[in-house]
Amino acid sequence: MKTKIEALCRELKLPTVAAKFETLAKSTLRRGATFEEYLAELLEEEVSERMDRRRTRRIKEAKFSLLKTIESFDFAKAPDLPQSIGL
Repeated sequence: MKTKIEALCRELKLPTVAAKFETLAKSTLRRGATFEEYLAELLEEEVSERMDRRRTRRIKEAKFSLLKTIESFDFAKAPDLPQSIGL
């Protein structure tokens, strides 16, 4: 049954469901959760992982040239900023 579920998840493009359905099922059984709670938690995991992958992909696609920090900001070039920002 496990291989069938994994194959169906691949077909439906649900990699997180495929990776976590078994361990999540065991933990929800131990907690005494309902099937609906299990399914909701599993789908929440899928959505969360997709959002993370989307965010990572968009940052990569943006091709930012370098990482900028507040420490590297030249406040002398922005005299209109309040002094408290420059700390």
